[in-house]
Amino acid sequence: MSQRGAAASPVQSNPRMQTIDTVKDKAAELHDKVVGQSKQEGTMTRKVEEVTASIPSFTWMAVAGVSMAGAIALKLAGKHNTANFVGQWVPTFLLIGLYNKIVKVAGSERNDHGNGLRT
Repeated sequence: MSQRGAAASPVQSNPRMQTIDTVKDKAAELHDKVVGQSKQEGTMTRKVEEVTASIPSFTWMAVAGVSMAGAIALKLAGKHNTANFVGQWVPTFLLIGLYNKIVKVAGSERNDHGNGLRT
């Protein structure tokens, strides 16, 4: 009888193939875990995006402008601390407006509507 017939198949006895199979199994487990976590995060993100996207982009610019005007008026009225407080709202409103625009162009609406634009 030849040595080939008596030995186990090369695939079963090859430690390199066993290592590759183990790595593939671990990668599949990790993929399943990540997909599960992103589905949970996706639900909350989608809700925030829906609320944010329902507000027109111009609204955030207008609110930022009103904050600037209010800060100037308060400064002229001598209420310096309050003017600084109101003036610090401006970048916040502009960032929310930027987020709003990003959501409308590249957010989950791209998947829902196909072209990424609101109708």
